[in-house]
Amino acid sequence: MTPSNISHAFYSEKVSPSNDSKQKDDNGDMNGMSAKLLKSRTVIISQQVNSELSAKVLNQLVLLEQEDPKQGITVFINSPGGEIFSGFAIFDMLKFIECPITTVVTGFAASMGSVLSLAADEGRRFAMPQAKIMIHQPMLMGYQGRAADCEIQAKEILKTRDHLINLYSEQTGKDYEEIKQAIDRDNWFTSEEAMEFGLLDRIVKNRSEL
Repeated sequence: MTPSNISHAFYSEKVSPSNDSKQKDDNGDMNGMSAKLLKSRTVIISQQVNSELSAKVLNQLVLLEQEDPKQGITVFINSPGGEIFSGFAIFDMLKFIECPITTVVTGFAASMGSVLSLAADEGRRFAMPQAKIMIHQPMLMGYQGRAADCEIQAKEILKTRDHLINLYSEQTGKDYEEIKQAIDRDNWFTSEEAMEFGLLDRIVKNRSEL
């Protein structure tokens, strides 16, 4: 493929000492919050799934497993989805580590976010009452290149679609054709509908129900 030419503009801005100090304080607050979340064995996925998020979550999971492989980890998910392979990296790591995994959808889990919500241990896939889940087939974004390259990409997206269908089928108990039909277009579920479809195990209203 021929990469697109992208222009980058760089701007420099003088930062006053007070603003610089505030930025450091904000960063310190965020680092402190992250440390407290890890101490409580909580991982939050609340953004688009990409390589940066994947690296961060993988590091957190490995660290928590090293600290105590037998103690559970709770993963809160509120994500529009994102990059397929970055999502698969997180999904596989959640399945790989020894720690018991609980997933809780809060807000919504769409596309790859819905896949991540399925990575919990059996019976531990939860959602809050107002949460929604959306499943669909993988999308092939615009690309350019030689005809042979386009054909390769088209074949790859079909293979990825089949992989996703099999994954959803395995995790929900639905057969291949039913999942194939369900993901043909954006398919939104309320938490109750998601539970009926097999995407969730239970709806939780407070922490004591986890």
